[in-house]
Amino acid sequence: MSNNDKRAQKNTEYQSALERKRAQRKEEEQKKKAKMRNRIIIIAGAVIAVFAIAFCVYALAGSGNGSGTDVESSVLPTGDPYFTVEPKVGKFYVPDGNFNNFIVEEINFDGTIDDVVEKLAAHGNFPETVKVKDFHCIEYVAFIDFNSAYGEYLSTGASAISQFAINGLVKTIYDCFGVTEVHLTVNGKELSSGHGTVTNPVQVPLND
Repeated sequence: MSNNDKRAQKNTEYQSALERKRAQRKEEEQKKKAKMRNRIIIIAGAVIAVFAIAFCVYALAGSGNGSGTDVESSVLPTGDPYFTVEPKVGKFYVPDGNFNNFIVEEINFDGTIDDVVEKLAAHGNFPETVKVKDFHCIEYVAFIDFNSAYGEYLSTGASAISQFAINGLVKTIYDCFGVTEVHLTVNGKELSSGHGTVTNPVQVPLND
């Protein structure tokens, strides 16, 4: 074999070795990029999972709070579609002196159901011992649970007085909180006026 042939053979072997090294280096770089992508995917998945868990915990904590009226009455549906508790003027339906007709009075209240009930009691709709145990709204439907004093007043009063205590409350709730239905209970049980069980949602003629 001549010297030229030997040089050509060595050059070919060198080029082959160089190509193998380049291919090996390219393969290693691709593996590194694949590992980096996998790490990014894992980290992103972990971050998403953490946010999802935090959201679920927050949602469950909010839906499970039904022990009072402060939180539940702080966000109520209206056409806006939501508002936070703030002082405002509402139409309060209170009985006249003979319980023959409603008198509609525009009264300032602090935006809570407790203040609405206190002001209705002060205007004679029912005794001041009537208190709200729970109040929350779901899609424009208000659910109000009273203490025993409300049920006792309805069961012992005359039919007309009971109707004023129910209808005046419901019509006032319509206006003050922008709901379209009202469900009433006493200590979590169906409401009875002493003249029969009150069916929920309470049906009240708007033109009364």
